[in-house]
Amino acid sequence: MYPFYTDTRGWGLLNATSADENAPLENIRITGNGTLYGNGWKYGAGDKMYEDGYTANTGVNTQAGDPSDTENYGLPRYMGGSNTKVYYYGIQAADSAKKYLTNLTNEDGSRKYSDELIDSLSGYIEKDLADNGKVDKNGKDKFIDVETGNNAGIEKADITNAYATRSSLLIMRNVSNVYVGDITVENPANHSVNILDSRNISTENVKVFSYDGNNGDGLGFGCSQNVICWNNFTDTGDDNLGFGASVGEGARDSDIQTNSEIWMFNNFLREGHGGLAAGSHTGNGIQDVLFEDTVMNHIDMAFRFKSAPTNGGFIANITMRDCAVADTNQAWVLTTSYSDPNSASTTEFAEIGKFYNFASYNVSVYGVQYNTVQVLADVDPVSNPQKPWHTHSHLYFQDITFGNVGTNGGFKNKNGWESLIGCENSVFYNFKTVSYAKKAVDKKTDKTWNNMQYCKDIVFQGTTWDSVNNCTDKMQNMMSGITVKDSTVKAEVVPAVTEPDSGSTGGEGEETTVKAAWDAAAIAAATTTANGLTAHADANDANGGWKTATVAEADTTGEGAVWPVGTEYVVSGKTKAMDSDGKTQSKGTIPVSGCFLTYEAAEDGVLSIDQKTLATKRFYVVDSDGKVVVDYQNTNAKDTAAKYETLTAQVQAGKTYYIYANGATANILKITFATKTAGTAAPTAVQAQTPRLLTDVR
Repeated sequence: MYPFYTDTRGWGLLNATSADENAPLENIRITGNGTLYGNGWKYGAGDKMYEDGYTANTGVNTQAGDPSDTENYGLPRYMGGSNTKVYYYGIQAADSAKKYLTNLTNEDGSRKYSDELIDSLSGYIEKDLADNGKVDKNGKDKFIDVETGNNAGIEKADITNAYATRSSLLIMRNVSNVYVGDITVENPANHSVNILDSRNISTENVKVFSYDGNNGDGLGFGCSQNVICWNNFTDTGDDNLGFGASVGEGARDSDIQTNSEIWMFNNFLREGHGGLAAGSHTGNGIQDVLFEDTVMNHIDMAFRFKSAPTNGGFIANITMRDCAVADTNQAWVLTTSYSDPNSASTTEFAEIGKFYNFASYNVSVYGVQYNTVQVLADVDPVSNPQKPWHTHSHLYFQDITFGNVGTNGGFKNKNGWESLIGCENSVFYNFKTVSYAKKAVDKKTDKTWNNMQYCKDIVFQGTTWDSVNNCTDKMQNMMSGITVKDSTVKAEVVPAVTEPDSGSTGGEGEETTVKAAWDAAAIAAATTTANGLTAHADANDANGGWKTATVAEADTTGEGAVWPVGTEYVVSGKTKAMDSDGKTQSKGTIPVSGCFLTYEAAEDGVLSIDQKTLATKRFYVVDSDGKVVVDYQNTNAKDTAAKYETLTAQVQAGKTYYIYANGATANILKITFATKTAGTAAPTAVQAQTPRLLTDVR
């Protein structure tokens, strides 16, 4: 693919390449009403094969928005493969992988793998599928016999490299003045169309059918310039319309050109991982793209911009306008934490990439499963400061409308439908959510602008402020020139002070009154509501839910108010607080299963929690609106000192508060609830990680 790549790749069904950089092939026209058919994968849906796998299933699998006339407009669907499933699900894809394994030799020149062993690999997958209707014993990079448990003995690197040999259908490299029009491209073993290192390219009325073939990208224009792409239809197993600009230091060492001057319009994109998809190969930069007047239906990520932490380069000067999107997982994604599990090449690392100068106008999105927008710079200056600091900046959104947001119900990606991490100098003007999905409403996750961290100079204008259930306090925090993390930082310094003891006087004329208190035994017994406190645990928890324990040995390294030997405290059960998917540990979200506490506030006041947090672990208090009230982390290095702290949360009457540890079992000494009389207020109590300015995170 690139001069410095180490993996072996096959030629396409149709190829036009020139190895002489100074003599590109010129004036090429590929047109007509014929089909490039790759015979890459068997027909089916996911892990379910259609009949014998060779009988076409055109029109069998339909989705919302598809034409009712499946006889004339029905679409095919292919098995969803992987580097092990390919030997049973693939046709040409399997043939390429088998030939690679056949040609491998040992140091003495003998065959590394016999024909008998290679031919048996499809049986491993077939038997696994027959076992329970899914392939779950033979995961990535291994073949396991479901009956005996024996491993076939194919080395992991060989499985990966064999899979990389699958052929694409149309490959063009170092060509100039190209027109591709009216053709159909179907069922590739790998990518559909790759036009690389080329100039002056037009693609019109090309139809791509590759869904759900693994890596079945649609139209790709890597390291190419002056591209016009219009009036195409793609239904793909990967990215629909893609760009790339090589990876790592090798991109610059090889003088590979920037991917730039691209105009895409009047396209229809159905099914795919990314509609407009730039990256993850960003090494020499992707820039100057206009994407407009396009319809996207069932695309995982409609506007997808991605780079891996070591790929380098940038994506810049991107305009998206006048588009309609329906049924997407994530509408906008800008991330530098991408990784490719199928990559078989290693390259010299480059600095982390940056994204800037993006503009989006007049886009409607209906049906969002996870994120309306996710801007994710791969940074964490508090917990993981060795990550290189960078931000994505100068992003402008105007007249963007979302409906039926949160069809997943619970948060999955970064704990918010809108998620900004490492974003600067950006504007959201008339960026409005008008409705939430029923699942989001039922799970009380129907709130906007819930998760923003390490951001500054964010501007919210117009109807953005009219979105359903805005987290307005967080939005206001972002509209400052201070780099802030929303759950722990305000735009002013709040000094840490100690909470007055029970019954003591706070500020002048202010008295604290303890209304309720729960020691360890009371917390463990609160399986039914006790003065508003309830201990939740799964019925089948391996440790029996919340239990009391006694300090047996002195904690000589602990920090804070260390509990003496003999102190009784309460420990949560084995199952951590979990999100609605039952797989993700709650982290600033509202848990729905596992071990956690809830407190139903009957009046305004302060809830104080005496607890121990192990090194690197976190403790949360989240209200029923999904607002993070306490986000405490023991920032000590792993396996070092625990911290004994009293965490406090201001609570409001009528709200429920969710209390839990993340990454470890909760250890709690006691909980108290207190109210205060009016007067000259003393400084409110805060936990050790008080709101603070993060002005030194660079």
